[in-house]
Amino acid sequence: MPHVNWRTDVADLLLQTSRAINARHDKGAIQSLGTALFYLEKARAAGESGAGEILDRLRSDAFENPTERFTFAPGELEEITRRERA
Repeated sequence: MPHVNWRTDVADLLLQTSRAINARHDKGAIQSLGTALFYLEKARAAGESGAGEILDRLRSDAFENPTERFTFAPGELEEITRRERA
């Protein structure tokens, strides 16, 4: 990958994805998430093991252990649930 800071790019794109989802802008979410995945693929192809681990984890556990992928801070899940009900 020509630029070294793929982690920052992917993190920024995931933030954009989050904002688009929250704003109900599905096309924007699809675009930023797709770009983030593309950057991960490029980083893995360039030998970045962290990118490969992230992609492997997304693919292998997506349906096998759906709740294992998420870690919440104390009270965070309850706050999310309260916001969804409001």
